[in-house]
Amino acid sequence: MGQTLTEKIFQKHALDIDPDQKIISGDSIWLQPEHILTHDNTSAIIPKFKKFKKHSIFNKHQPVIALDHNIQDTSDSNLLKYSKIKNFCKKNELNFFPEGRGIGHQIMIEEGFAFPGNLSVASDSHANMYGGIGCLGLPVVRTDAAGIWATGKFWFKIPKIINIILLKKPIASVTGKDIILSLISHIDREIVLNKCLEFSGNGIKNLSVDDRLTIANMSTEWGSLSALFPIDKITISWVKNRNSRIHKDKLFNLLNNFKNNKTAYIKQDNNPNFEKTIKVDLSTIKPSISENNRLDKLLDVNTENLKPIKIDKAFLLSCANSRASDLKKAANKLKGKSIASHVKLYVSPASKNVENELKESGHWKQFKKSGAHILPAGCGPCIGLGAGILKKGEVAISASNRNFPGRMGNINSKAYLSSPEIVAETAINGYINIPKNIHNPQIKISSFDSSKKIKKTMNKSILDNKSGHLLLCSNDNITTDDIYPSKYTYDDTISFKKMGYYAMENYDPNFSKLCEAGDILLAGYNFGIGSSREQSITSLKSKGVILIIACSYSETFKRNAFNNGFGLIECPELFFYINKNYNKKMKTLKTNMVLDIDFNKRLLKLENGKKFKFDSMKKIEQELVYYGGLNGYLNKKNDHA
Repeated sequence: MGQTLTEKIFQKHALDIDPDQKIISGDSIWLQPEHILTHDNTSAIIPKFKKFKKHSIFNKHQPVIALDHNIQDTSDSNLLKYSKIKNFCKKNELNFFPEGRGIGHQIMIEEGFAFPGNLSVASDSHANMYGGIGCLGLPVVRTDAAGIWATGKFWFKIPKIINIILLKKPIASVTGKDIILSLISHIDREIVLNKCLEFSGNGIKNLSVDDRLTIANMSTEWGSLSALFPIDKITISWVKNRNSRIHKDKLFNLLNNFKNNKTAYIKQDNNPNFEKTIKVDLSTIKPSISENNRLDKLLDVNTENLKPIKIDKAFLLSCANSRASDLKKAANKLKGKSIASHVKLYVSPASKNVENELKESGHWKQFKKSGAHILPAGCGPCIGLGAGILKKGEVAISASNRNFPGRMGNINSKAYLSSPEIVAETAINGYINIPKNIHNPQIKISSFDSSKKIKKTMNKSILDNKSGHLLLCSNDNITTDDIYPSKYTYDDTISFKKMGYYAMENYDPNFSKLCEAGDILLAGYNFGIGSSREQSITSLKSKGVILIIACSYSETFKRNAFNNGFGLIECPELFFYINKNYNKKMKTLKTNMVLDIDFNKRLLKLENGKKFKFDSMKKIEQELVYYGGLNGYLNKKNDHA
């Protein structure tokens, strides 16, 4: 069984492996990424870094810092935070991009920090985007970032890999946004959750790099950990056209290898080791609009009773869809037309370079002529920060990548997602016109037996047994926005103690009253999906939750938990047993039942005698919990080095 392209890139960046070892799914290894992106969260990473016994940056060329999230905030506290970040970067001679320069992920692409055939990571969930140019992009968490600064490496378990085979040619009006919205809405999240996606097929040649970047970017919302496109002639042509912005040696080696057909390292082997294949006929996909506040369902003629939906705001922004090609298409739709009188259109380019390109082409002035509100290059309303965020009762359509309740402002607002062209058309009309003749795309899913059977080792646990009252959160798909609202994420004045007051605020405002110190949280499937924000764990720790038991988790949430010394258990059987006996209308419920956890026996025992088995945490996960997190773990290892 051969290696996938994903496995080959992991192999290239793996540390401390045997010379003849082939990296495959299931391996737990240490990786040394080419680059690590951080943004406004750098202010929280700096003190974590300083807690490591090694106080110097391992490789000053590895970190990339781009201020992009809260750039409209001119308060003294935010300006002071930005000043401290700038001074830290200057002192350590790090790659630094100030506020207004652009969204970090776009900068990674533009400046060659994300480069075909390499591994680059980010302390942000949309690092998947780098896969659009054949660079393996992975999300890491703040503690990982601090560890990479200090040691140059991070721990990782190679996920199972799924092959997405794209076939045929999409119709002219279909964009990368339509393709990924269709995939998210028609293929269950559980199939791709915590997996690496690898795209192939004859349909890829019909997708531009920008379409690929959008698809890879929003694979995060689908639930995957990465999304990798092949390195082909379209990729090579795109890279050549960015010649002035990237390192010449990397460009020369890539072009030389491609020219001389030395591409074994950038192509999957014959008969690669995929868990599943998903075949998608691109010609069957139509222009799409997601339903409000959810991505797993598209608007169609059977939705909203066929009535056009009046909007208040429209957004052309985000790392998913505010590149030059996106905004040019939107500007062309606006040419000679005006925005509806009751609608406010907000435009934010992905970077200053994008804005300059549109000014040179003449497209930028079209937005101003149409009455659009221009925002600086950054995240802004997509993360619920700055001008234009949604107020209570407002309805919007956006070219961004997330529309969880409360994501773009008030939790009682509505946000629909679509392509830049449809957003521009809707801003002109003032109403969302329900798409007609929507047909299910042709999709075929096949499964394979893995070539490597992973043995479960039952090592003696190093963790102490626990006991606590069960607190039930009965929903599946509880997001990090539900756990810790975005409006608090970049407020560094919030102390650890105060974080607990905001825990689960978007999920259930009553949670704070019901949760007590020592509780064990019980939840459904896909707990912690969404962004990589570390407060999704630290806020629950602050509230006094001692452990979480869920049916399944986002892998990024798991990294946050273990890196902060917080234990997680998966046990669907316990959830179903408890959940069936309680009022489904209540989002949070005190069960008044005590649960005992025996880590050595891998046993959960309720006070009524009912018992449930669970799988052990992996060795590295147990060690991280035992040593209180990644900081304690690495410091302990260094003591014995």
